[in-house]
Amino acid sequence: MLKIFESRNKKISDIIKLGDYLGHSLRENVQVFSVDGMENKVTYLTESNYIVQGNYSIKNGSYILENINIQEADVFTDEKKLDSGIKNQVSLFLEGLYNDNYREAEGSFSDIIDIFTSRAHYQNTFDKLQKKAAIFNESNSIFGTEEYDRFIEVIPELVTFLSENKEAILGQVPEISNSLKLSESVAKAFSSPHQTIDDIKASSRFEFVDTSSKSIYEMICKQELVKKEILEAKNSFDVVWASEPVIDILAGKVFASDDEIEVALTEALKELPYLALVSKKKLYETFSRNLGGSSDHISEKDLKSYVSRLFEMKKPAKEQLTELLGQKYGVNLQYLKESYSFKSLINTQFVLFESIAKIAPKNSVLKQVISEFSSYMKGKTGVQSIDMNNIIQQVFQHAGYSNEELPLMESFSFNEVKNAFEKADILVERASTLKKEEPVATDGKETEEEAPEETQEADDQEGEGDSGEVQKEEVDDESANVMSDEEVMKAIKSISDIVSGDAIEDEEDL
Repeated sequence: MLKIFESRNKKISDIIKLGDYLGHSLRENVQVFSVDGMENKVTYLTESNYIVQGNYSIKNGSYILENINIQEADVFTDEKKLDSGIKNQVSLFLEGLYNDNYREAEGSFSDIIDIFTSRAHYQNTFDKLQKKAAIFNESNSIFGTEEYDRFIEVIPELVTFLSENKEAILGQVPEISNSLKLSESVAKAFSSPHQTIDDIKASSRFEFVDTSSKSIYEMICKQELVKKEILEAKNSFDVVWASEPVIDILAGKVFASDDEIEVALTEALKELPYLALVSKKKLYETFSRNLGGSSDHISEKDLKSYVSRLFEMKKPAKEQLTELLGQKYGVNLQYLKESYSFKSLINTQFVLFESIAKIAPKNSVLKQVISEFSSYMKGKTGVQSIDMNNIIQQVFQHAGYSNEELPLMESFSFNEVKNAFEKADILVERASTLKKEEPVATDGKETEEEAPEETQEADDQEGEGDSGEVQKEEVDDESANVMSDEEVMKAIKSISDIVSGDAIEDEEDL
């Protein structure tokens, strides 16, 4: 079953990823609202309350949404707007007929049908929209809070501390080096330029190209992707998969023998394993949609009987898939709920800040602020973690952990962040100059000299405790290079273990 599941048709997964890539470009969270697999159409709901609809095309790492139509979400829930829309489209339809412009009239009539359909399903649409919108809450917001502002204030001190203790940190705190390497991989994987909703509306097209050999997104969001796939598969199986060739074959076995049906069902499960989880009602809707007008020779009773036979046949596959999802992905089918991706990325950031807090100078403001920010980050999720990842990259870049030029700063308009890094650069430059100028005693030990005001407190802290016992190993800058696929997976596993309870022990100050 594992082999079957890993080689499944990943249309839903790709549609979810397309939405998250769109969300990262917009710098806001995006949720799949509906999918029409027969027309290759998808509708997304944005955090700023827009409905983005278009035709999706996903192939060879290229994620494309085109023929985009963007509207405010309340157009589907505000009864007055719905009624007004119907009146406007009727007027356009009649005007087209009056002017013998039948093409325009045909288009207007199609819009009328769409609006009437929305009007008929008003309550269902409203409830679904409310459910999706409820996911956008404070847990998805990292910036603009007191915790974040305090973190920005200590960036200069953080950069200085990381710079002065670079070799010891890279050599002895793997949680930090693993998080940093993974962070660099993520930064490269999510390097799309910022676009506004108006930019996308004007171009009517969005494209993201994943150039990595293996999707970094899929590595860090594996569990979240599976959860979202299951929810979409259970809720929209009929509209997503009804036109698939394996469903065509299965739908044509209504009057076949059990042996023939089992063969067709096995082939369908190989490509669409979520078929094992679909209810009788959803199975019936899937075959009804697939057969369409050709179902005249098949009575409702015959189709329902066939669905019941299939439902019983797929029970063993359901048990196997349920066990696999629990053991391999940690997904409990009884407790599924709508969620965001990037929680695993947040976990790496939590571990990173927690590790820094543990080794920061005792009783220092830096230790307190980073510790508080670590706890704050643990409860977060959502697309802002990508921008947080970029800030982390800037911190370590300014501290000299990578000589590689990272295309990150362009995604920020936060003046306070830029100012913090400018101040950090000045402090690091001063610290480096002082280190070069420090006289060395004949016994090989450094002599003490008065440090500038900005670095005196840090120097005092470093002289306390057992910091002299730390063996600073020589570490090549290449240790901060981007991880291989295997190293990324290993780092994620290591970080997941820490988040689940196996945290690192407190260490003495460096």
